[in-house]
Amino acid sequence: VHPAQGKPVPAKFDCSLTDYGCLLVTLETPLEGAVRTSQRSILEFRDQMLLAADVSVKGEARIGYYNHDRIAAFATGWKQRVYPDSLGGVHGAFLFDNDLSLVAMPIARRKKVTIRQEYAYSSGDMRLTPVAYVQEALADLPNQADKNNVPLSEEDENRLAWLGVELQALNRELARANNVSDLTGDGRSGALVTFVHPDSPAAKAGIDAGYILIRLHVEGHPKPLEVRLDDDRYGGFDSFPWDRLDEVPAEYLEQLPKPWPDAENSFTRALTDLGFGKKYTAEFFHDGQVVRKEFEVIVSPPHFDSAPRYKSESLGMTVRNLTYEVRRYFQKKDDDPGVIVSKIEPGGKASVAGMIPYEIITHVNDNAVTNVKDFEKLIADQKQLRLSVNRKTQGRIVKIDMTTPAGGKGLVGKLRSSLLRPRAETGPADQDDETTTRPRE
Repeated sequence: VHPAQGKPVPAKFDCSLTDYGCLLVTLETPLEGAVRTSQRSILEFRDQMLLAADVSVKGEARIGYYNHDRIAAFATGWKQRVYPDSLGGVHGAFLFDNDLSLVAMPIARRKKVTIRQEYAYSSGDMRLTPVAYVQEALADLPNQADKNNVPLSEEDENRLAWLGVELQALNRELARANNVSDLTGDGRSGALVTFVHPDSPAAKAGIDAGYILIRLHVEGHPKPLEVRLDDDRYGGFDSFPWDRLDEVPAEYLEQLPKPWPDAENSFTRALTDLGFGKKYTAEFFHDGQVVRKEFEVIVSPPHFDSAPRYKSESLGMTVRNLTYEVRRYFQKKDDDPGVIVSKIEPGGKASVAGMIPYEIITHVNDNAVTNVKDFEKLIADQKQLRLSVNRKTQGRIVKIDMTTPAGGKGLVGKLRSSLLRPRAETGPADQDDETTTRPRE
């Protein structure tokens, strides 16, 4: 916690509120000057002169603007409660009375999750909220604390729910072609199942490509959740410029998008937000009838962003394990060897050798690599590295001299990159097609 003055104070996360976008922490060292809260009804402050503190954070700087404001009107909002509208129209300001007691504060309300929304709430939902409403929630923490929001490790934080399907958003043409116009609002909702991962919950339930996912019925939710997806999140990725990647400057490689559909999308995020262990019923349309299947929200296998990784400082390269969506894109079997390059440091040995993100390293010095731990062991204490590298369907051998310092990202790197042209193959990388990297000193 960063106070207005002084050093940051360590704090322990306690909980977040179910209905409001805020969290509670316990400070290791108490801070002076705690804000007092008003006990008066918000209606009593209409047309009264109030102190307004508009606080924003830009980078590492906290900026406060102080002025006077008035509550000009009220509006009925969530749960038919009264919410103030300030005369200045500033919804991001904290309002204090003449005794410097907090009257209202900007806070987002956490909405119930929907399949269409990627997040439960956003900063755009900020609203001036009477502090009394937040106090009510704090007084009933056992019922108001979000039990699903608990501190997680980095690995756990990247967990996603798993149904095991790839989906394409419906439109009017798809809805009419599949005879689901009446069930999907003429294609405004619903999604076409385009692929089902083996051994997934969907596969075990008998779901196949061609099924139409219409809606979800979730325990504890009074209304069904309509499935609405964004078309651009589920489109094709055939246009990824594999054949022109050598033209990309090293400093821009990190900005390359993934060539495969992201495992985290609005649908998987919405399932995740429901909470692991939550039971739900999915409605599908298939073969002229509506089919219902029972599921439980479970954790997916590791995906690219959550996969174990290893960063080699000497190579200037980070690799990750091959995950289910990566193997599907590259048409790799579960027992095919390889780790995938996820990051290349400009000017490092790997960069000078012409390595790029999303290439797959299958062998190191002719030894098969099955995971990042293997890769770490195989490159340790080696003076020379001989990497079998696949770029989509093309392969090559890359030799890197580990005894010389890394090259720069200037002319040498650009020349090296322009000369590296992987050649097409159908099997392991051709051992005669070699590139040796020995950077200039």
